[in-house]
Amino acid sequence: ISNNDLWIAPDGSAFILYSEQEVSSALMRDKYFPDKTLHSSLKLAVVKDGVITERHTLVQGSDTTSGGHARFHETPDGRLYAVAWIGSADAGNYLMPIYPKPEPDAKVKIPLTTPFGSFFLAGVRGGTAPSNTIDIFGHAKSGDVLSCAQVVLK
Repeated sequence: ISNNDLWIAPDGSAFILYSEQEVSSALMRDKYFPDKTLHSSLKLAVVKDGVITERHTLVQGSDTTSGGHARFHETPDGRLYAVAWIGSADAGNYLMPIYPKPEPDAKVKIPLTTPFGSFFLAGVRGGTAPSNTIDIFGHAKSGDVLSCAQVVLK
């Protein structure tokens, strides 16, 4: 399990975005767990008063899809989205509604020329006010090149 992001809702519920993978590498799988997969999935858990109240699989990993990496983005009207990298036949960055109700099937591809595989957002946990503009900073081309993008929600 790898943490992706955390957001606290107005009612005090903690929204936890994480990636889950059965085995961390092909070497470990081949040597110790030959019946396991390397599929990674993107998941969401909601915790209220110390109890998990909801669990959602946002992206189910497979041989052709990776759950990838995601971060939260909050808008001024209180909506919350997950901005995610999803590796698939139509790989790219996607926007998924999370709050007030998680809707992973309503994901929309963000039209970037070069999508971000690993990234950060200017978010509320880092001191940025909720916004209808998503500022993205991270790796869009290769491991040694940093890029930035700005996406306006309409």
